Amino acid sequence: NNELRPIKAPLLIPGSTWLIYVLIFFCILLIIAFIYLLFHSKKVISNWNAYRIKQKYKKNLKKTIKCIKKLNKKSAKLSDKDYAKELSEITRDFLSTRFKKNIHSVVSSKISEEINGLFLDSLPENIVEATENISNVLIRLDYVKFSNSQEENAKLSFVERSDISNI
Repeated sequence: NNELRPIKAPLLIPGSTWLIYVLIFFCILLIIAFIYLLFHSKKVISNWNAYRIKQKYKKNLKKTIKCIKKLNKKSAKLSDKDYAKELSEITRDFLSTRFKKNIHSVVSSKISEEINGLFLDSLPENIVEATENISNVLIRLDYVKFSNSQEENAKLSFVERSDISNI
């Protein structure tokens, strides 16, 4: 038993050489990806930041739609003033998050100008019209919120409620 035995070839498990080739292939891919990131890091970071901002806007939109749907469900129980107050608050929250500017402190009639000013008055005509529509809705909601409830114009009709919340 103390004798030397003859040398045997290493034991190869079938398919193990392919496993080594696959590992080498993935290592080469990792090195290529690292080199790409090294040379294109500004572009990758820029794309990543754009993606994050887009996701933030989507989340803001979903939250706003959810709040408006919830408001519409309980709108029958709310007075016109309370409805106008909540819808105005939801709209201003959305705009504040979307444009990264505190819209809560801006007068409703100046919101369109404020948004256009953020883009140095370079918005397309259809966007300018949309901001003016939002501004007009907020002006109407402010009128309902702050007026005497005995006035005829101080009440929102059913059509107005559905039209306003569909904007």
